[in-house]
Amino acid sequence: LGLRRNINCLVFHFIQYSASCFWSLPFSTLQKNTTTPPQPTMPPATGSLKQPRLDNTSTEELLNYFENGWTLYDSLMSCLKADEDYYRLPNTLRRPLIFYLGHPAVFFINKFVAAGLLTEEERVNAHFEQLFAVGVDEMSWDDMANDHFEWPPVSQVWEYRQKVHDLVVGVIKTTDLTGKIDFEKIKTWVVFMGMEHERIHLETSSVLIRELDIKYVKKPAPDSHVAKYVLPTEIAPSRGRAPLNEMITVDAGTTVLGKPWSYPTYGWDNEYGVQQVKVPSFQASKFKITNGEWLAFINAKGYERQELWDEEGWGWVTYTKARHPHFWVALDQSKYMFRTIFDIIEMPWDWPVEVNFLEAAAYCRWKGKGYRPITEAEWHRITGITHPSSEGELKDHNKVQFTEEVLQQDPALNPNYKANLDFSTMTSTPVDEFPPNALGFYDAFGNVWEWSSTPYDALPGFRTCYIYQDFSTPCFDGRHNMILGGSWASTGNETSLYARYAFRRHFFQHAGFRLVRSLETDDIYETPKLRREYLFFHFAEPKDLMPWAMGPQNGLCFPKDCADLLISTHRAQHSDSSSSSSSSHKKLRALDVGCAVGRSTFELVRYAEHAVGIDYSHSFIDAANDLKEKGETISSKTLEGHITQDVLIKVDPSIDRSRVDFYQGDAHRLDFDRIGQDFDLVLAANLIDRLVYPRHFIDALPRMVAPGGVLLITSPYTWLEQFTPKEEWLGGFVDPETNLPVHTFDTLKRLLSDSFELIEARDLPFVIYEHSRKYQWSAAH
Repeated sequence: LGLRRNINCLVFHFIQYSASCFWSLPFSTLQKNTTTPPQPTMPPATGSLKQPRLDNTSTEELLNYFENGWTLYDSLMSCLKADEDYYRLPNTLRRPLIFYLGHPAVFFINKFVAAGLLTEEERVNAHFEQLFAVGVDEMSWDDMANDHFEWPPVSQVWEYRQKVHDLVVGVIKTTDLTGKIDFEKIKTWVVFMGMEHERIHLETSSVLIRELDIKYVKKPAPDSHVAKYVLPTEIAPSRGRAPLNEMITVDAGTTVLGKPWSYPTYGWDNEYGVQQVKVPSFQASKFKITNGEWLAFINAKGYERQELWDEEGWGWVTYTKARHPHFWVALDQSKYMFRTIFDIIEMPWDWPVEVNFLEAAAYCRWKGKGYRPITEAEWHRITGITHPSSEGELKDHNKVQFTEEVLQQDPALNPNYKANLDFSTMTSTPVDEFPPNALGFYDAFGNVWEWSSTPYDALPGFRTCYIYQDFSTPCFDGRHNMILGGSWASTGNETSLYARYAFRRHFFQHAGFRLVRSLETDDIYETPKLRREYLFFHFAEPKDLMPWAMGPQNGLCFPKDCADLLISTHRAQHSDSSSSSSSSHKKLRALDVGCAVGRSTFELVRYAEHAVGIDYSHSFIDAANDLKEKGETISSKTLEGHITQDVLIKVDPSIDRSRVDFYQGDAHRLDFDRIGQDFDLVLAANLIDRLVYPRHFIDALPRMVAPGGVLLITSPYTWLEQFTPKEEWLGGFVDPETNLPVHTFDTLKRLLSDSFELIEARDLPFVIYEHSRKYQWSAAH
């Protein structure tokens, strides 16, 4: 079906993007905060120290780690401009910031009393230690924190922090660091507990300050807080457009969840226990989803389409009227800025998007069937780190001995680990800023947390610590999902391989997600078998594809035939214009939607200057990009049963492969911002009867095809409910109202008539090799 675009019915759509330069918006200075902590006595350092080891740490190292966390928290909490700003509510589901100024210090005292390190009479301020003891439980989005408290002056809370600081220093100097340190050695364990608890609030309070109106926030100056350590204030640079986010296949394997008691760092109760999980093969995006990728979801009206949200998610959208991510600042319907803690900057399109789980799940549904956020066990698989227990008996889990080589794989212990963690910056970074791991995944640790589809729950063997029995158990309720891998604001235990944190699905943290899809047995276009068959179908010589003289001899070069027909038709349509000259074809652009492993796309650049191939199958696109890079590859064909024969798959050397690009994409939702639009030649070969919503694709065709351009659609019209719901078929059924048969070609002519004129209709045969004695012969139209 050859079609030419009607020039007189073209509607242009323009989307304008801002340049990728960055600046901070100035903000006016309000009342000076006069109640900051004492002045430093030496130049401060920035960022966090690594987590101390339970089996090998000194009093000095423990003091340094405590001072590091404490003064970073001071640094963060000193960034409000005026005393009255501490009493503001950045989020109605939380306490005002004055509570979080006092809470970590109060926690130290209350737990020291519970552990027997202090008596009731030795409390620092019993009133504070009740007032600042309990935060707001994570509530539904339509709950409000209506509790009313008489909060003390800010200066008194800073003074309280200083007293507690001095007390904790005295306790650390007498802490017994010998022998095994665990729940049973509670007077030592509680010191580590207090330090890690403050570091949790260091990150969660950074989120609250980021939610506060920026007119109340200032950058912390090195001379505005206690000496040793300060937060950085730098904004990481953006390089502009987000990189291509491809899917990487992870083979099936086994993951062991749970931190052994023999592991030499502090852990929260939920980390301990053990569970062995068999993980089927899956694919995950090499990068976390970027702001640039999220913009396409907004442009597709993702926040307004109820079918993309589950009941909980749609309830949240309806109540909050959300139309963009929480930390985006909308200037108008098409222009967005970005909120960091201290600045509002130009949108960094190559940074990971920060959303809640409900938004992440809606995006996955929008991307297509089978997409979802990652599971906890799959996340452990993409880290590429093998748990030593995987190689032994689970009953010996807590006796595993860890070599230094294994321990250095944990970001919480390795000071040279390359990731955006530990406040190395005060913002996210581009998703490709740090090198990938051995499996090819970026930011398995750091940059932003990774939302998981796994509900928060205990592992077999879980037990609570008696002085903090409600750390985890209240959240084992099915309403909390796990976040994994840490963020730029994560320090200490939060950065550990074994960290297990969770939030309610509508809550915001410095958290994003990556796409995952299972490689199910019925997902035939992702199987190695189909990849091999299509490579042979596309690139085999006719005599190899059909060696039987008695077999059909037509349809043996179908992908090339399609490209040749599209080229010849375009040339014929423009034979009377200057565009038919030998040099002008170099200006043409071609698009191959449903390109499979790419033969037609390569053939199109014999005529066009540039060709783009798009296919939904990650396996097919991986094969096409491999051929683009190398020009050839070794595949195999099946002879009989499990007997195969290697075959050389090769792109014609005369084709300039540099003029071809391949992207994984959904034909229903093409990323026109990436690939462009108004192509001169568009091919959709054997595609429409494999789409879930073929009309959506047809509706987008006027945007794909340039005025005067040529569209070639082929299909054998093999409609199957496996791929397309029956109510979406374009033909192959009897109309229940007229009782007349509906044919796909008739429907296509009707749907395309407003924007295209029919040039020609013909039949195109094709042959697919299955094994040496079985072939598929079909006739596309």
